[in-house]
Amino acid sequence: MTNLNTAVLELHQQGNSYNQIAKELGISKSKAYRIINETVDISKNETIKEQPVSRPFQNIPKQPERAETGKKYNPDNLKLQVKLRKMELEHEAEMKRLDLEEQEKKREFESDNNVINNENLYLKSQMESFKEQIESLRKKTIELEQIRISETSDEDFEEEYEPEPDIMIKDETKEFLSHILITDRYYTEDLDELITVLSNLKTELIEQAENENVDAEYFEEFNLLIATEKVINHYQENFDDYTSFFGSTINLSFDGDLYSQIEEYANNDSEE
Repeated sequence: MTNLNTAVLELHQQGNSYNQIAKELGISKSKAYRIINETVDISKNETIKEQPVSRPFQNIPKQPERAETGKKYNPDNLKLQVKLRKMELEHEAEMKRLDLEEQEKKREFESDNNVINNENLYLKSQMESFKEQIESLRKKTIELEQIRISETSDEDFEEEYEPEPDIMIKDETKEFLSHILITDRYYTEDLDELITVLSNLKTELIEQAENENVDAEYFEEFNLLIATEKVINHYQENFDDYTSFFGSTINLSFDGDLYSQIEEYANNDSEE
């Protein structure tokens, strides 16, 4: 028996599988299997041949039969058990990996939601600040207009007066249109806020037109607001079709003529 066969048999007797023996000795698994099984077969044959011939007058006591105390060792069965255990471990590892991936996706989703919520809170605070500035400007404009009216005689007023929006309304309209020109992206709640401010401006123009006994369309500001409102309403109704890659904001786009009118009005700083 060679040294390799001896080493294979020793590892096999220690309970190692064919695969473990092959890795340990650097041979193929089939060769390990062949050495073990061929050696076992040879051992059985030699055992049969070497049995002593019974002697004629020798009384050999009969040995009591022994009950099998356990199952015979089956290397193939052990190999199957090892393979099944390996599959169980691989399955457990895969389930753990999938669970970790799921937890990571959940953390990323929560992180993205936090970012969006923070952005919404910031935009709302900016809009509140914008509204406060408009209200402050409105009050100052009213005060200035009252002073101007008090200093103008009734006769001059009748001769020079032409119906036009109150300075306060004009300034608010200019501020509103300027905001639209310089703002790139809008969330859906931002569009709702724009419509609210726009509606308030329209209402003020209608009330003044009634006081002046003219149609609201007489005012340039009213016509600009009506055209702008149509564009915003269109984007509100089709918001999902215009959203960006992340599906949260849109960019308002006006046709050339309307954009030029809005830009001219917003940038007109001349005083009447």
